[in-house]
Amino acid sequence: MLKRIVLFLCFYAMGLLLFSQSLPIEMAAELAVAKDDSSKVFALDKIVIFYRDRDRDSALKYMNRAIAICEQNNQLLMKLRFKNQLANQLLGKQQFASGYSLLSSLLNEAKMVDQKNSSWLFYPDQYLLVNINSILANVHYNLQILMQQTFNWKECEYHLNLVSQYAESLSEEEKNSLNSRVITGRAYAYLRREKLDSALMLLQSAENNTDFAETFKPFFHMVYGSVHVARKDYSNAKKYLLLAILKSNSRNVFTRSAFKVSQVYRNTNKIDSAFYFAKMLLDTLKIFGSANYEVDLGVAYENMYQCFLTMNNKDSSFKYAQLALRVNDSLSALRLKNLSEFQQLSFAEQKRLEEIETERKNKTVRWTAYLFIIFSALIGFIAIILFRNARLRKKTNAILLQEKKTLETTLEQLKSTQVQLVQSEKMASLGELTAGIAHEIQNPLNFVNNFSEVSNELIDEMKTELDKGEITTAKEIAKDVKQNLEKITHHGKRADSIVKGMLQHSRSSTGQKELTDINSLCDEYLRLAYHGIRAKDSSFHVTLETDFDYKVGHVLIQPQEMGRVILNLINNALYAVGNKKNSSNTNEYTPIVKLTTNRKDKSIEISVADNGSGIPESIREKIFQPFFTTKPTGQGTGLGLSLSYDIVKAHGGSIAVESAPEKGTVFVIQIPVS
Repeated sequence: MLKRIVLFLCFYAMGLLLFSQSLPIEMAAELAVAKDDSSKVFALDKIVIFYRDRDRDSALKYMNRAIAICEQNNQLLMKLRFKNQLANQLLGKQQFASGYSLLSSLLNEAKMVDQKNSSWLFYPDQYLLVNINSILANVHYNLQILMQQTFNWKECEYHLNLVSQYAESLSEEEKNSLNSRVITGRAYAYLRREKLDSALMLLQSAENNTDFAETFKPFFHMVYGSVHVARKDYSNAKKYLLLAILKSNSRNVFTRSAFKVSQVYRNTNKIDSAFYFAKMLLDTLKIFGSANYEVDLGVAYENMYQCFLTMNNKDSSFKYAQLALRVNDSLSALRLKNLSEFQQLSFAEQKRLEEIETERKNKTVRWTAYLFIIFSALIGFIAIILFRNARLRKKTNAILLQEKKTLETTLEQLKSTQVQLVQSEKMASLGELTAGIAHEIQNPLNFVNNFSEVSNELIDEMKTELDKGEITTAKEIAKDVKQNLEKITHHGKRADSIVKGMLQHSRSSTGQKELTDINSLCDEYLRLAYHGIRAKDSSFHVTLETDFDYKVGHVLIQPQEMGRVILNLINNALYAVGNKKNSSNTNEYTPIVKLTTNRKDKSIEISVADNGSGIPESIREKIFQPFFTTKPTGQGTGLGLSLSYDIVKAHGGSIAVESAPEKGTVFVIQIPVS
């Protein structure tokens, strides 16, 4: 008996020493000698950690002091760290609504952290993203505590999963700490929901885990012991609860463990031991105040009442029964008030989200209508262009047929043939442009259709989640819908820009020069040429390279005419590399076409290079002559390079060619600029 009394006295003395509220001299000295604000904040961080499980009021005082310094120095990251600790203290005081509002605001503020407002890193040896993820992990851990306190088990599990996700990017030490807290928190949730087998299985699997954080083992042992109490395995319960008391550095763990140990001894008819731990619990709470939302003075008084009742001490049992009744009435009223405030806040938040969702649905309907109108307009416009081209082709053919019948001389026949060939070349260019444009338009339209279908499905899914009350899941789905709508807008604008470009290029040249962005012109015709060939032969592949000089800027040219030149040169290059690829017996050959712009002192250069078979030296001087072509009969008119040469000359420029057999060809256009 004497040995047991000595042991209990040691426990009690250890508890008083462990939760001493006197600030260590070295911490006070570090704060006193801090010369700058950053040093003060890091000293305050240590003090807050010291007080947070010992004296909530002192912890709050130092937290608010640190937050004020962070705000003065625009240090958002460190401010979020202290605000998260502040939220934890609010939850400890059962101020659920205030804690929820603060934690929700922290998730939004974390998105605004950048290099400018985060020079005070609490993990200075880690990247900024790691520090941010640490904040987010701890915010979600506090949110799961709130959800446990308010019996929202699905939300609790949701936040525990997020803690694990964010922990993956952190240092090994913090990752192990957070994962240990997740395991224990999930087991505690199982315990409170009376899923004892699930809790026990989870704790047993973690007990011998070498990665389990040593600093979190007291809470782990407290939960483990509490599970055994619920299972009425009092031997193991006492073992783990006493371990929790011996190693605890938290009043929260200490008081809950003392309460459970007292229960164990009372249930095993060891009333003296039960009384000592009940007295230890009561004295600790009287000195330091309420420790947590589960073990408070009311619980301690009721535990003392049960001990005296078992000892048949009616006077003392009556006294503590009265005290327990009075304190429990007061604390229950406060808890009900706090729960009511939280429920009201949750209801208001749910209503706000429903209003946002209604507005989003309305926007989706409007955008669907807009997209249908745009799509109809595109189809109508393409039909008009095709009809116009058909009429123009029919009219041209009729004119050519009439001229052929009326022309009698050889010279007139030659001119007629030349007109037909020029028209054929232009129509070939138009066909390649049309194929490229059609391919370009189809791509964004596919995206618009796909994202519209996915968004409709997501809206149905979100409605289902809202009906079930799954606000958090609905939020995530709403984010996905918003992202889809942004992508629909992006691809709709992309299709619009293609149509505008098509309108511009469908106009015949007026001969008027315009200030034109050379780099954009080159990039546009490179894509149109490639997609035109891909539309005819989907197996055609080539590596396209660009090297645009940003100094080229805008130049006064006829954009339609110069576009034909660029298109013609790129088509020739694509034809050359395609020919070499088809005739090559090896897979090592990679066809490459490169388009380059360069700014000289008084001119600009546009070069089109390929690694095809090259142009033989014997015919190099003939390539700019009308009707000369190296393509098979029926595949080329021989007018492309001739027309290109004339257009460049009309701009006061020059066009030159460099070629090496089996190595490739480079065409260089030079245009003077004022």
